[in-house]
Amino acid sequence: MTSSIRKQLLVWLLIPLSTIAASSTFIAYNAAILLAREIYDKGLLNSADSVIARVRHKGGKVLVDLPPAAQSILKHNYRDTFFYQIYTMEGKRIAGDGNLPFDPGAVDFNKPHYSTRILNGKEVRVLTMLFPVASHFADETPDDDDDDDPKPEYLILEVAETRNARREIVTHIVISVLLPQLILIICGGIAVWFGIKQGLYPLQQLSRALSSRSPTDLSPVSESTAPTEVRPLVGAINDLLKMLNDEIERERRFVANAAHQLRTPLAGLKTYADLALKMNEDESVRSVLAQLHTGINRMSNLIVRLLTLARSEPGVSQTARQITDLSEIVSSVTEDLVPLSIEKKVDLGFESPHESIFIDGDPVGLRELVTNIIENAVIYTQEGGKVTVRVSKLHSPTLSVEDNGPGIPEKERDLVFERFYRILRDGASGSGLGLAIVREIANSHNAKVEVKEGTDGVGTCFTVTFPEISPNGKKVGFSNQESRRQIEH
Repeated sequence: MTSSIRKQLLVWLLIPLSTIAASSTFIAYNAAILLAREIYDKGLLNSADSVIARVRHKGGKVLVDLPPAAQSILKHNYRDTFFYQIYTMEGKRIAGDGNLPFDPGAVDFNKPHYSTRILNGKEVRVLTMLFPVASHFADETPDDDDDDDPKPEYLILEVAETRNARREIVTHIVISVLLPQLILIICGGIAVWFGIKQGLYPLQQLSRALSSRSPTDLSPVSESTAPTEVRPLVGAINDLLKMLNDEIERERRFVANAAHQLRTPLAGLKTYADLALKMNEDESVRSVLAQLHTGINRMSNLIVRLLTLARSEPGVSQTARQITDLSEIVSSVTEDLVPLSIEKKVDLGFESPHESIFIDGDPVGLRELVTNIIENAVIYTQEGGKVTVRVSKLHSPTLSVEDNGPGIPEKERDLVFERFYRILRDGASGSGLGLAIVREIANSHNAKVEVKEGTDGVGTCFTVTFPEISPNGKKVGFSNQESRRQIEH
């Protein structure tokens, strides 16, 4: 399973950044809890001292002068509720709120004790401490007869408040730490995404350069604009292209040399077969000689096609291009194939406008292209069928050959341009090279070849569209890549 380099790099960047953000948030959260606890616990201790300062002893009773207005002053904020209560050492409440549960185990004789309790379903922070009452008997006059100092009486004070403000300050601290990190991660991810895209741009350029080439362009890829990291890849591609080009060149030379070597002996063999056929009157021998003559003709035709295909391939020197009348070439080829259409009992027709249609091309190659398309249509059309050859110029110079034969299945329309691929019907024979030659010649002329159904879905229609010639004599039309795509699709 393949994956995107960009996504992989982005994931490997986001994982450590997210881990750092989570760790720092966790640390900030705990630090915020400790900070809020320290700040608000000190405030709670100050409130306890203020309550103790309001305790008075009068008439043998302990009184707390803490009206609601004074209680509101003890609140450190308006988001929390403040509670207090005073107990004797026996656990009897003598002042304060009765709804705050008392925990005797929270009393510490040495220092104030902080705890967290649940009140009405909410957490409250509670401070429990002892304080002596004797130090606050300012309203009573000591007995002169009593020589002993008054013994202090200890009471238990509990002050509490809800934890809303504490939670808020913790939340604010965590958000202030987490939010910038999230923004940093998002901006970093975006920057990395576009940075990687920019870094991979040379590979995209290389991909476009290779995909825009024609199938026959095996020239080396330029390394001048390639980054250092991409140059080994470009070098490997160039080595592959060179090996492929050398292999194709060897194959091309072998085919051409083999065809040339076979032409001469086959020509002699054909001559002797013709001579033997004329000299021998024995019907059984003549039948064998006739079959031999037919086989030699097919072999000769195959060799001619192989030579034509070898000459049509790119890189082979061809006849110089010139301004050529397409209508004249198509008309001449159609006329030459009339005997074949008569032999096959096929109606062969030609339609063209009155004016000439000029294209820039190789007359020899164009004649071979037209011959192969029309001959292919005549051979594969059934007896009594019809083949119509048209030359037109609606937008660009166009040759179309339409027949009402059995047609070509859609799944095989791409395959008919492959070498030695044949669709044999009703005893029709061929070398399987005709349409391959058509493709090579069309590519060399920068033309588009299309195969589709004939009129009303009957038969086949081959269309070759050539680039038009601009007023200055230059071609205006299609790239080799467009031509290749039309043939393949």
